Amino acid sequence: MRRLVIIAPFVLLAWFPFSPAACKARADSAVVYLRIVNAATGEELESTKVTLFKDESTGRDFATQFEGKSARGIPFGVYRLRAHAIGYTTAERDVPVFEREVWVTLGLQFGMEGLSTLFRLSGKISFPPSMRNQLWVRLTSVYSSFVMDAKVDATGSFSMTSLPQGKHVLIVSNRSRILYLAQIDLPAREPLRIDLR
Repeated sequence: MRRLVIIAPFVLLAWFPFSPAACKARADSAVVYLRIVNAATGEELESTKVTLFKDESTGRDFATQFEGKSARGIPFGVYRLRAHAIGYTTAERDVPVFEREVWVTLGLQFGMEGLSTLFRLSGKISFPPSMRNQLWVRLTSVYSSFVMDAKVDATGSFSMTSLPQGKHVLIVSNRSRILYLAQIDLPAREPLRIDLR
């Protein structure tokens, strides 16, 4: 019994010097899960391929670490993701990785590279006189990093062109707050009518 009491501290001393490094390695890396979808419908796509997952600061590419739609041991950082599927155009987006588990949704447009159909959106906003020349419209995609802004003119009109198909969120704001928010599916009926009075 006495020999066990003497040996135990040496076992602990031999173990603990390695534990902080091991814990830090686990804390500073993540599992990244991808959800790659049809940008128009939100339906998850099969047979997709990650062709780039590059650390923006070091230039190191972790694309080959993805098995299916997940990759383990990805160091914390900001990455550039690129993926594609047969019958869909390639899409990219930035991915911040600073949690132990990171979920990423990327939307792909149906069609051939360089031949995707683009759409336009226009609308008319009714507003009180105090808001004249103070309104902005932002359209942001639900399944990609696409964002477009437009200023509302003095008559309340706005328009946007070269928009990708799919589900978007339309936001109307002034200098200090959001005044209107709605889901927009492109292509959409035009013009939109929004009443802020």
